[in-house]
Amino acid sequence: MANSLVSDASTLTCSDYAIEPEIRIASSDAEITATFSVMRQLRPELSEATYLPLVRTLQQEVKYHLAALQNDDHVTCVAGFRYCHSLGWGRFLYVDELVTNSDERSSGAGATMLRWLAALAREAGCGELRLDSAVYRHGAHRFYMRERMDISCFHFRLDLNHDASYFDRTDELQEIHRG
Repeated sequence: MANSLVSDASTLTCSDYAIEPEIRIASSDAEITATFSVMRQLRPELSEATYLPLVRTLQQEVKYHLAALQNDDHVTCVAGFRYCHSLGWGRFLYVDELVTNSDERSSGAGATMLRWLAALAREAGCGELRLDSAVYRHGAHRFYMRERMDISCFHFRLDLNHDASYFDRTDELQEIHRG
Protein backbone atom coordinates (compact mmCIF):
# COMPACT_ATOMS: atom_id res chain seq x y z
CA MET A 1 0.00 0.00 0.00
CA ALA A 2 1.34 3.43 -0.88
CA ASN A 3 1.90 5.77 2.01
CA SER A 4 -0.32 8.81 2.14
CA LEU A 5 -0.47 11.46 4.79
CA VAL A 6 -4.03 12.45 5.53
CA SER A 7 -4.33 15.79 7.27
CA ASP A 8 -7.15 18.03 8.35
CA ALA A 9 -7.11 20.85 10.88
CA SER A 10 -6.09 18.67 13.82
CA THR A 11 -5.65 15.04 12.76
CA LEU A 12 -2.66 13.39 11.15
CA THR A 13 -3.00 9.73 10.35
CA CYS A 14 -0.83 7.37 8.41
CA SER A 15 -2.45 5.05 5.91
CA ASP A 16 -0.18 2.08 6.60
CA TYR A 17 -1.09 1.86 10.28
CA ALA A 18 -4.45 1.15 11.79
CA ILE A 19 -4.20 3.39 14.82
CA GLU A 20 -6.69 2.56 17.55
CA PRO A 21 -7.02 4.47 19.75
CA GLU A 22 -6.56 7.62 17.70
CA ILE A 23 -3.44 9.75 17.69
CA ARG A 24 -4.11 13.43 17.10
CA ILE A 25 -2.01 16.54 16.89
CA ALA A 26 -2.99 18.71 19.85
CA SER A 27 -3.77 22.06 18.28
CA SER A 28 -6.42 23.78 20.39
CA ASP A 29 -5.68 25.19 23.82
CA ALA A 30 -7.89 22.52 25.37
CA GLU A 31 -6.13 19.69 23.50
CA ILE A 32 -2.68 20.96 24.49
CA THR A 33 -3.71 21.45 28.12
CA ALA A 34 -5.14 17.91 28.19
CA THR A 35 -1.62 16.54 27.59
CA PHE A 36 -0.09 18.29 30.61
CA SER A 37 -0.61 15.59 33.26
CA VAL A 38 1.14 12.97 31.11
CA MET A 39 3.89 15.33 29.91
CA ARG A 40 4.63 16.36 33.49
CA GLN A 41 5.59 12.75 34.27
CA LEU A 42 8.59 13.23 31.96
CA ARG A 43 9.12 16.95 32.58
CA PRO A 44 8.32 17.53 36.29
CA GLU A 45 9.83 21.02 36.16
CA LEU A 46 6.90 22.22 34.03
CA SER A 47 4.04 24.11 35.61
CA GLU A 48 0.48 24.01 34.42
CA ALA A 49 0.39 27.82 34.25
CA THR A 50 3.33 28.06 31.85
CA TYR A 51 2.76 24.85 29.83
CA LEU A 52 0.39 26.21 27.17
CA PRO A 53 2.40 29.40 26.51
CA LEU A 54 5.61 27.36 26.29
CA VAL A 55 4.10 24.91 23.79
CA ARG A 56 2.78 27.84 21.73
CA THR A 57 6.24 29.44 21.72
CA LEU A 58 7.86 26.18 20.60
CA GLN A 59 5.25 25.84 17.85
CA GLN A 60 6.15 29.28 16.53
CA GLU A 61 9.92 29.13 16.97
CA VAL A 62 10.78 25.54 15.94
CA LYS A 63 7.53 24.22 14.40
CA TYR A 64 7.01 21.90 17.39
CA HIS A 65 4.14 19.41 17.19
CA LEU A 66 2.43 17.75 20.13
CA ALA A 67 0.79 14.40 19.43
CA ALA A 68 -1.60 12.73 21.85
CA LEU A 69 -2.76 9.13 21.87
CA GLN A 70 -6.16 8.96 23.51
CA ASN A 71 -7.79 5.92 25.00
CA ASP A 72 -11.43 6.42 25.84
CA ASP A 73 -11.60 9.98 27.18
CA HIS A 74 -8.07 10.42 28.50
CA VAL A 75 -4.58 10.96 27.12
CA THR A 76 -2.46 7.82 27.34
CA CYS A 77 0.73 8.84 25.55
CA VAL A 78 2.23 12.16 24.40
CA ALA A 79 5.00 12.96 21.93
CA GLY A 80 6.55 16.33 21.20
CA PHE A 81 8.41 16.40 17.90
CA ARG A 82 9.72 18.56 15.07
CA TYR A 83 11.18 18.18 11.63
CA CYS A 84 14.87 19.03 11.31
CA HIS A 85 17.56 19.10 8.67
CA SER A 86 21.30 18.95 9.22
CA LEU A 87 24.44 18.51 7.16
CA GLY A 88 25.30 15.27 8.94
CA TRP A 89 21.91 13.61 9.12
CA GLY A 90 19.85 15.11 6.31
CA ARG A 91 16.12 15.49 6.96
CA PHE A 92 14.93 13.77 10.13
CA LEU A 93 12.13 13.82 12.66
CA TYR A 94 13.38 14.69 16.14
CA VAL A 95 11.35 13.49 19.12
CA ASP A 96 11.80 15.93 22.01
CA GLU A 97 9.44 14.05 24.32
CA LEU A 98 7.84 10.62 24.31
CA VAL A 99 5.98 9.63 27.46
CA THR A 100 3.24 7.17 28.35
CA ASN A 101 1.06 7.67 31.42
CA SER A 102 2.74 5.74 34.24
CA ASP A 103 -0.43 3.73 34.94
CA GLU A 104 -0.51 2.55 31.32
CA ARG A 105 3.10 1.70 30.54
CA SER A 106 3.72 -1.67 28.87
CA SER A 107 0.27 -1.44 27.29
CA GLY A 108 1.60 -0.84 23.78
CA ALA A 109 0.81 2.89 23.78
CA GLY A 110 4.46 3.96 23.48
CA ALA A 111 5.13 1.46 20.68
CA THR A 112 1.99 2.63 18.86
CA MET A 113 3.09 6.25 19.15
CA LEU A 114 6.67 5.48 18.05
CA ARG A 115 5.46 3.56 14.99
CA TRP A 116 3.06 6.39 14.14
CA LEU A 117 5.91 8.91 14.41
CA ALA A 118 8.16 6.73 12.23
CA ALA A 119 5.46 6.43 9.57
CA LEU A 120 4.85 10.18 9.72
CA ALA A 121 8.59 10.83 9.33
CA ARG A 122 8.89 8.48 6.39
CA GLU A 123 5.91 10.07 4.64
CA ALA A 124 7.46 13.51 5.18
CA GLY A 125 10.66 12.42 3.42
CA CYS A 126 12.78 11.96 6.53
CA GLY A 127 15.58 9.41 6.49
CA GLU A 128 15.62 8.95 10.25
CA LEU A 129 13.74 9.39 13.49
CA ARG A 130 16.04 10.60 16.28
CA LEU A 131 15.66 11.20 20.00
CA ASP A 132 17.78 11.66 23.10
CA SER A 133 17.14 9.80 26.32
CA ALA A 134 18.63 10.69 29.70
CA VAL A 135 21.29 8.23 30.82
CA TYR A 136 19.35 7.21 33.93
CA ARG A 137 16.16 6.23 32.05
CA HIS A 138 17.00 2.54 31.79
CA GLY A 139 13.41 1.44 31.21
CA ALA A 140 13.14 3.83 28.27
CA HIS A 141 16.42 2.52 26.87
CA ARG A 142 15.13 -1.06 26.99
CA PHE A 143 11.96 0.09 25.21
CA TYR A 144 13.92 1.86 22.44
CA MET A 145 16.16 -1.16 21.95
CA ARG A 146 13.09 -3.43 21.70
CA GLU A 147 11.78 -1.05 19.06
CA ARG A 148 15.03 -1.59 17.08
CA MET A 149 16.52 1.84 17.68
CA ASP A 150 20.31 2.16 17.67
CA ILE A 151 22.50 4.09 20.08
CA SER A 152 24.28 6.18 17.46
CA CYS A 153 26.07 8.95 19.36
CA PHE A 154 26.68 10.66 22.66
CA HIS A 155 24.93 13.93 23.43
CA PHE A 156 27.14 16.38 25.33
CA ARG A 157 26.04 19.55 27.08
CA LEU A 158 27.60 22.50 28.85
CA ASP A 159 25.42 24.25 31.42
CA LEU A 160 26.08 27.91 30.64
CA ASN A 161 23.92 29.11 33.52
CA HIS A 162 25.73 27.29 36.32
CA ASP A 163 29.29 26.74 35.10
CA ALA A 164 30.70 30.27 35.08
CA SER A 165 34.19 28.88 35.73
CA TYR A 166 34.23 27.65 32.13
CA PHE A 167 34.60 31.23 30.96
CA ASP A 168 37.42 31.92 33.45
CA ARG A 169 39.78 29.60 31.59
CA THR A 170 41.48 32.22 29.39
CA ASP A 171 44.98 31.59 30.74
CA GLU A 172 44.57 27.83 30.52
CA LEU A 173 43.35 28.03 26.91
CA GLN A 174 46.17 30.37 25.88
CA GLU A 175 48.70 27.93 27.35
CA ILE A 176 47.16 25.06 25.39
CA HIS A 177 47.40 27.03 22.13
CA ARG A 178 51.04 27.96 22.80
CA GLY A 179 51.97 24.41 23.75
